[in-house]
Amino acid sequence: GINYSPEPTGIAPYTEGLANAIADAGADVRVVTGYPHYPFWRKMDGFSGLSSVEQSENLTVQRLRHYIPRNPSFLRRILMEASFALRATWATLFHRADLILCLSPTLLSSAAFVIRTRLLRSRTPVVLWVQDFYAMGASETGQLSGGLSSLVDRAESWILRKSDHVVVIHPRFAKHAQDNLGVDSSSVTVIRNWTHLDLSQSACTREDSRKRLGWGPEQ
Repeated sequence: GINYSPEPTGIAPYTEGLANAIADAGADVRVVTGYPHYPFWRKMDGFSGLSSVEQSENLTVQRLRHYIPRNPSFLRRILMEASFALRATWATLFHRADLILCLSPTLLSSAAFVIRTRLLRSRTPVVLWVQDFYAMGASETGQLSGGLSSLVDRAESWILRKSDHVVVIHPRFAKHAQDNLGVDSSSVTVIRNWTHLDLSQSACTREDSRKRLGWGPEQ
């Protein structure tokens, strides 16, 4: 997945939490991710070069630099994901795994790993963990309409159906995957996200939060 710590919000905290939990349970985990950029849409300070590797017990985080759009329109996001998909596919070409877990949204890299395992007739299962649906989200925000939305829907349907299993974060997502994208109900599991905020962050007052963020009373 393209998002990982130290990104403070979005998918990154869940990816990091799951990776650490599996590593703590004794499995050897390799995270292949991008350079942190979300939600600022620029590369975070402290990360340079074309790639980096962070190693701790049972957990390796391999970061790959990719295109980051300053104005993240739908097409620019596709270009970002394409650049990450190419690098992630090449960087893991000779790795062997018991399981490949793909995070979506990052539809193109998920597709790349599904296609690769099928072409190589690999027995490595590919599980897709869906945090959001591309076509549905893009349509709701007005970035997709008509034929292009239908095309993305079909591509998303194919990737989900070709994955060995699909994990979604809400029963409504499971219903969409089954009813609209044609995924067999036996291939879908609902696992809700957990909270990654501690009490001290959530217990501060509205005024404290606005002050901490540098917002004036009328903003």
